[in-house]
Amino acid sequence: MKPPKALYGVKDDFSDLMWVMGQWRFWRTVLAMVVGLTCFSLSVNAILIPNHFNASGATGIALTLYYIFRAPSVGVYYWALNIPILWLGWRFMSLRVVFFAILGVVISGGVLQLTQHLTLPLNDPMMAAIMGGTLSGFGVGLYLRYGGSAGGLDIVAVVLRRKFGVPMGQTYMGINALNVIAAGVLGQSLSLGFYTAIATYVHSTMVDRMQSGFSARKSAFIITSKPDEVSEAILRTLNRGCTFFHGSGGMSRQDLRLIYTVVNFIELARLKEILHAIDSGAFMAVSNVTEVIGNRFISWEEEGFGQVQRGQQVAKRRHAP
Repeated sequence: MKPPKALYGVKDDFSDLMWVMGQWRFWRTVLAMVVGLTCFSLSVNAILIPNHFNASGATGIALTLYYIFRAPSVGVYYWALNIPILWLGWRFMSLRVVFFAILGVVISGGVLQLTQHLTLPLNDPMMAAIMGGTLSGFGVGLYLRYGGSAGGLDIVAVVLRRKFGVPMGQTYMGINALNVIAAGVLGQSLSLGFYTAIATYVHSTMVDRMQSGFSARKSAFIITSKPDEVSEAILRTLNRGCTFFHGSGGMSRQDLRLIYTVVNFIELARLKEILHAIDSGAFMAVSNVTEVIGNRFISWEEEGFGQVQRGQQVAKRRHAP
Protein backbone atom coordinates (compact mmCIF):
# COMPACT_ATOMS: atom_id res chain seq x y z
CA MET A 1 0.00 0.00 0.00
CA LYS A 2 1.43 3.37 -1.02
CA PRO A 3 1.71 6.23 1.48
CA PRO A 4 -0.53 9.23 0.76
CA LYS A 5 0.76 11.87 -1.65
CA ALA A 6 1.00 14.41 1.18
CA LEU A 7 3.52 12.14 2.88
CA TYR A 8 5.38 11.79 -0.40
CA GLY A 9 5.55 15.60 -0.54
CA VAL A 10 7.03 15.94 2.96
CA LYS A 11 9.55 13.17 2.35
CA ASP A 12 10.55 14.63 -1.01
CA ASP A 13 10.89 18.13 0.43
CA PHE A 14 13.10 16.88 3.25
CA SER A 15 15.14 14.67 0.93
CA ASP A 16 15.55 17.56 -1.51
CA LEU A 17 16.69 19.86 1.30
CA MET A 18 19.26 17.34 2.54
CA TRP A 19 20.61 16.95 -0.98
CA VAL A 20 20.86 20.71 -1.49
CA MET A 21 22.72 21.13 1.83
CA GLY A 22 25.44 18.88 0.48
CA GLN A 23 26.05 21.14 -2.51
CA TRP A 24 28.48 24.04 -2.75
CA ARG A 25 25.75 26.45 -3.89
CA PHE A 26 23.91 25.99 -0.57
CA TRP A 27 26.89 27.19 1.43
CA ARG A 28 27.57 29.94 -1.08
CA THR A 29 24.00 31.12 -0.56
CA VAL A 30 24.45 31.05 3.22
CA LEU A 31 27.66 33.09 2.92
CA ALA A 32 25.91 35.59 0.63
CA MET A 33 23.09 35.88 3.17
CA VAL A 34 25.50 36.58 6.03
CA VAL A 35 27.41 39.24 4.08
CA GLY A 36 24.31 40.75 2.47
CA LEU A 37 22.23 40.92 5.64
CA THR A 38 25.16 42.42 7.53
CA CYS A 39 25.36 45.22 4.94
CA PHE A 40 21.60 45.70 5.15
CA SER A 41 21.66 45.86 8.95
CA LEU A 42 24.50 48.38 8.91
CA SER A 43 22.43 50.55 6.59
CA VAL A 44 19.40 50.40 8.90
CA ASN A 45 21.20 50.98 12.21
CA ALA A 46 24.08 53.20 11.15
CA ILE A 47 22.32 55.38 8.55
CA LEU A 48 18.52 55.12 8.41
CA ILE A 49 17.77 55.30 12.14
CA PRO A 50 20.17 58.18 13.00
CA ASN A 51 18.59 60.19 10.16
CA HIS A 52 15.02 59.10 11.07
CA PHE A 53 14.44 57.62 7.62
CA ASN A 54 11.97 54.82 7.05
CA ALA A 55 12.19 51.78 4.77
CA SER A 56 9.94 49.54 2.72
CA GLY A 57 8.43 46.14 3.49
CA ALA A 58 8.65 44.35 6.82
CA THR A 59 11.74 46.33 7.76
CA GLY A 60 9.72 49.52 7.36
CA ILE A 61 7.06 48.18 9.73
CA ALA A 62 9.77 47.20 12.24
CA LEU A 63 11.30 50.68 11.97
CA THR A 64 7.90 52.32 12.50
CA LEU A 65 7.33 50.28 15.65
CA TYR A 66 10.80 51.18 16.88
CA TYR A 67 10.19 54.89 16.27
CA ILE A 68 6.95 54.65 18.26
CA PHE A 69 8.18 52.69 21.27
CA ARG A 70 11.97 53.28 21.11
CA ALA A 71 12.49 49.82 22.57
CA PRO A 72 13.65 47.12 22.50
CA SER A 73 15.21 47.15 18.98
CA VAL A 74 14.48 46.86 15.26
CA GLY A 75 15.83 43.30 15.28
CA VAL A 76 13.33 42.13 17.90
CA TYR A 77 10.42 43.67 15.99
CA TYR A 78 11.66 42.07 12.78
CA TRP A 79 11.77 38.65 14.47
CA ALA A 80 8.26 39.12 15.88
CA LEU A 81 6.78 40.22 12.56
CA ASN A 82 8.20 37.19 10.78
CA ILE A 83 6.69 34.60 13.12
CA PRO A 84 3.25 34.64 11.41
CA ILE A 85 4.90 35.21 8.04
CA LEU A 86 7.03 32.08 8.39
CA TRP A 87 3.95 30.13 9.49
CA LEU A 88 2.27 31.17 6.25
CA GLY A 89 5.35 30.08 4.34
CA TRP A 90 5.37 26.71 6.09
CA ARG A 91 1.78 26.09 5.02
CA PHE A 92 1.98 27.19 1.39
CA MET A 93 5.60 26.96 0.22
CA SER A 94 8.29 24.30 -0.15
CA LEU A 95 10.50 23.26 2.74
CA ARG A 96 13.61 24.56 0.98
CA VAL A 97 12.14 28.06 0.61
CA VAL A 98 10.92 28.10 4.20
CA PHE A 99 14.28 26.86 5.48
CA PHE A 100 16.15 29.67 3.74
CA ALA A 101 13.54 32.17 4.98
CA ILE A 102 13.94 30.98 8.60
CA LEU A 103 17.71 31.09 8.28
CA GLY A 104 17.51 34.58 6.79
CA VAL A 105 15.20 35.85 9.55
CA VAL A 106 17.53 34.48 12.24
CA ILE A 107 20.61 36.01 10.60
CA SER A 108 18.88 39.31 9.87
CA GLY A 109 17.50 39.74 13.36
CA GLY A 110 20.85 38.74 14.83
CA VAL A 111 22.95 41.21 12.88
CA LEU A 112 20.35 43.93 13.46
CA GLN A 113 20.88 43.31 17.17
CA LEU A 114 24.69 43.28 16.90
CA THR A 115 24.87 46.50 14.89
CA GLN A 116 22.19 48.50 16.73
CA HIS A 117 24.69 50.85 18.43
CA LEU A 118 26.74 51.64 15.32
CA THR A 119 26.42 55.05 13.69
CA LEU A 120 27.91 56.41 10.51
CA PRO A 121 28.38 60.19 10.87
CA LEU A 122 26.77 61.75 7.79
CA ASN A 123 25.71 65.36 8.16
CA ASP A 124 24.25 65.67 4.68
CA PRO A 125 20.80 63.94 4.49
CA MET A 126 21.09 63.51 0.73
CA MET A 127 24.39 61.67 1.15
CA ALA A 128 22.85 59.60 3.93
CA ALA A 129 19.89 58.65 1.72
CA ILE A 130 22.13 57.64 -1.18
CA MET A 131 24.62 55.71 0.95
CA GLY A 132 21.86 54.03 2.96
CA GLY A 133 20.02 52.93 -0.17
CA THR A 134 23.23 51.76 -1.84
CA LEU A 135 24.42 49.73 1.14
CA SER A 136 21.04 48.12 1.82
CA GLY A 137 20.40 47.47 -1.88
CA PHE A 138 23.81 45.87 -2.28
CA GLY A 139 23.14 43.57 0.68
CA VAL A 140 19.65 42.51 -0.37
CA GLY A 141 20.64 42.11 -4.02
CA LEU A 142 23.62 39.98 -3.04
CA TYR A 143 21.68 37.29 -1.21
CA LEU A 144 18.76 37.39 -3.65
CA ARG A 145 21.20 36.82 -6.52
CA TYR A 146 22.29 33.54 -4.96
CA GLY A 147 18.83 32.32 -3.96
CA GLY A 148 18.74 33.56 -0.37
CA SER A 149 15.78 34.94 1.53
CA ALA A 150 15.09 36.98 4.64
CA GLY A 151 11.39 36.22 5.00
CA GLY A 152 9.35 39.36 5.28
CA LEU A 153 7.01 40.75 2.67
CA ASP A 154 8.19 38.45 -0.13
CA ILE A 155 6.52 35.42 1.45
CA VAL A 156 3.27 37.30 2.09
CA ALA A 157 3.20 38.52 -1.53
CA VAL A 158 3.78 35.02 -2.93
CA VAL A 159 1.09 33.44 -0.71
CA LEU A 160 -1.51 36.11 -1.57
CA ARG A 161 -0.77 35.65 -5.26
CA ARG A 162 -1.11 31.87 -5.09
CA LYS A 163 -4.22 31.74 -2.91
CA PHE A 164 -6.19 34.81 -3.94
CA GLY A 165 -4.61 35.96 -7.21
CA VAL A 166 -3.44 39.27 -5.73
CA PRO A 167 -0.56 40.65 -7.85
CA MET A 168 2.68 40.87 -5.89
CA GLY A 169 3.12 44.50 -6.87
CA GLN A 170 -0.20 45.42 -5.23
CA THR A 171 0.88 43.73 -1.99
CA TYR A 172 4.14 45.68 -1.96
CA MET A 173 2.36 48.95 -2.70
CA GLY A 174 -0.24 48.30 -0.01
CA ILE A 175 2.30 47.59 2.73
CA ASN A 176 4.53 50.46 1.69
CA ALA A 177 1.51 52.79 1.64
CA LEU A 178 0.88 51.81 5.26
CA ASN A 179 4.50 52.68 6.05
CA VAL A 180 4.04 56.11 4.45
CA ILE A 181 0.81 56.73 6.38
CA ALA A 182 2.52 55.66 9.61
CA ALA A 183 5.38 58.05 8.91
CA GLY A 184 2.86 60.86 8.47
CA VAL A 185 1.13 59.97 11.72
CA LEU A 186 4.49 60.01 13.49
CA GLY A 187 5.00 63.53 12.26
CA GLN A 188 7.75 62.85 9.75
CA SER A 189 8.44 66.05 7.86
CA LEU A 190 8.07 66.38 4.11
CA SER A 191 11.83 66.62 3.71
CA LEU A 192 12.38 63.38 5.63
CA GLY A 193 9.76 61.69 3.46
CA PHE A 194 11.58 62.97 0.38
CA TYR A 195 14.93 61.59 1.54
CA THR A 196 13.29 58.29 2.50
CA ALA A 197 11.88 58.06 -1.03
CA ILE A 198 15.36 58.67 -2.46
CA ALA A 199 16.86 55.97 -0.22
CA THR A 200 14.11 53.54 -1.28
CA TYR A 201 14.66 54.31 -4.98
CA VAL A 202 18.44 53.85 -4.70
CA HIS A 203 17.84 50.63 -2.75
CA SER A 204 15.53 49.22 -5.46
CA THR A 205 17.92 50.22 -8.25
CA MET A 206 20.87 48.63 -6.48
CA VAL A 207 18.92 45.41 -5.89
CA ASP A 208 18.12 45.22 -9.61
CA ARG A 209 21.74 45.84 -10.57
CA MET A 210 23.02 43.21 -8.14
CA GLN A 211 20.56 40.62 -9.40
CA SER A 212 21.19 41.29 -13.08
CA GLY A 213 24.91 41.89 -12.69
CA PHE A 214 26.93 44.90 -13.79
CA SER A 215 27.85 43.40 -17.15
CA ALA A 216 25.00 44.43 -19.41
CA ARG A 217 23.49 41.87 -21.78
CA LYS A 218 21.34 42.65 -24.80
CA SER A 219 19.13 40.36 -26.84
CA ALA A 220 18.52 41.15 -30.49
CA PHE A 221 15.79 40.03 -32.89
CA ILE A 222 16.92 40.56 -36.48
CA ILE A 223 14.80 40.43 -39.62
CA THR A 224 16.94 40.40 -42.74
CA SER A 225 16.79 39.24 -46.33
CA LYS A 226 20.21 37.64 -45.85
CA PRO A 227 19.84 35.50 -42.68
CA ASP A 228 22.57 33.02 -43.60
CA GLU A 229 25.19 35.72 -44.17
CA VAL A 230 24.24 37.60 -40.99
CA SER A 231 24.26 34.48 -38.82
CA GLU A 232 27.60 33.41 -40.25
CA ALA A 233 29.08 36.84 -39.48
CA ILE A 234 27.76 36.69 -35.91
CA LEU A 235 29.33 33.27 -35.40
CA ARG A 236 32.62 34.16 -37.06
CA THR A 237 33.15 37.78 -35.96
CA LEU A 238 31.50 37.93 -32.52
CA ASN A 239 31.90 34.25 -31.66
CA ARG A 240 28.30 34.23 -30.45
CA GLY A 241 25.61 31.72 -31.23
CA CYS A 242 22.26 32.55 -32.76
CA THR A 243 18.90 30.88 -33.26
CA PHE A 244 16.46 31.00 -36.17
CA PHE A 245 12.75 31.60 -35.64
CA HIS A 246 10.46 30.91 -38.56
CA GLY A 247 7.74 33.45 -39.36
CA SER A 248 6.05 35.36 -42.13
CA GLY A 249 6.01 39.05 -43.02
CA GLY A 250 2.87 40.99 -42.18
CA MET A 251 3.17 43.15 -45.28
CA SER A 252 5.12 40.96 -47.69
CA ARG A 253 3.31 37.74 -46.73
CA GLN A 254 6.58 35.93 -47.40
CA ASP A 255 8.17 33.27 -45.22
CA LEU A 256 11.27 34.46 -43.39
CA ARG A 257 13.77 33.47 -40.72
CA LEU A 258 14.28 35.72 -37.71
CA ILE A 259 17.66 35.67 -36.00
CA TYR A 260 17.84 35.76 -32.21
CA THR A 261 21.14 36.34 -30.42
CA VAL A 262 22.45 37.63 -27.09
CA VAL A 263 25.53 39.86 -26.85
CA ASN A 264 27.17 42.11 -24.30
CA PHE A 265 26.99 45.90 -24.49
CA ILE A 266 30.31 46.27 -26.31
CA GLU A 267 29.44 43.58 -28.87
CA LEU A 268 26.12 45.30 -29.63
CA ALA A 269 27.90 48.15 -31.43
CA ARG A 270 29.86 45.62 -33.51
CA LEU A 271 26.64 43.72 -34.28
CA LYS A 272 25.10 46.91 -35.69
CA GLU A 273 28.13 47.42 -37.90
CA ILE A 274 27.93 43.84 -39.18
CA LEU A 275 24.23 44.09 -39.91
CA HIS A 276 24.55 47.42 -41.71
CA ALA A 277 27.43 46.15 -43.84
CA ILE A 278 25.55 43.02 -44.94
CA ASP A 279 21.98 44.34 -45.16
CA SER A 280 21.36 48.03 -44.60
CA GLY A 281 17.64 47.44 -44.96
CA ALA A 282 17.49 44.96 -42.08
CA PHE A 283 15.26 45.41 -39.02
CA MET A 284 16.66 44.85 -35.50
CA ALA A 285 14.87 45.06 -32.12
CA VAL A 286 17.13 45.19 -29.04
CA SER A 287 16.03 44.40 -25.47
CA ASN A 288 17.69 44.29 -22.08
CA VAL A 289 18.42 40.86 -20.64
CA THR A 290 18.42 40.41 -16.87
CA GLU A 291 20.49 37.24 -16.73
CA VAL A 292 22.06 34.82 -19.20
CA ILE A 293 23.13 31.29 -18.33
CA GLY A 294 24.56 29.11 -21.05
CA ASN A 295 27.24 28.73 -23.65
CA ARG A 296 29.96 31.44 -23.58
CA PHE A 297 28.25 33.43 -20.82
CA ILE A 298 27.85 31.88 -17.36
CA SER A 299 27.70 28.09 -17.10
CA TRP A 300 25.26 26.25 -14.88
CA GLU A 301 28.24 24.97 -12.89
CA GLU A 302 29.46 28.53 -12.28
CA GLU A 303 25.98 29.33 -10.98
CA GLY A 304 26.46 26.60 -8.41
CA PHE A 305 24.35 23.90 -10.07
CA GLY A 306 25.99 20.53 -10.16
CA GLN A 307 24.36 17.29 -11.18
CA VAL A 308 20.66 17.62 -11.90
CA GLN A 309 19.75 13.96 -11.61
CA ARG A 310 18.76 14.35 -7.98
CA GLY A 311 16.31 17.16 -8.70
CA GLN A 312 14.85 15.19 -11.61
CA GLN A 313 14.28 12.17 -9.37
CA VAL A 314 12.46 14.29 -6.80
CA ALA A 315 10.28 15.86 -9.49
CA LYS A 316 9.36 12.41 -10.84
CA ARG A 317 8.35 11.18 -7.38
CA ARG A 318 6.18 14.25 -6.79
CA HIS A 319 4.26 13.65 -10.00
CA ALA A 320 4.05 9.89 -9.60
CA PRO A 321 0.47 8.51 -9.57
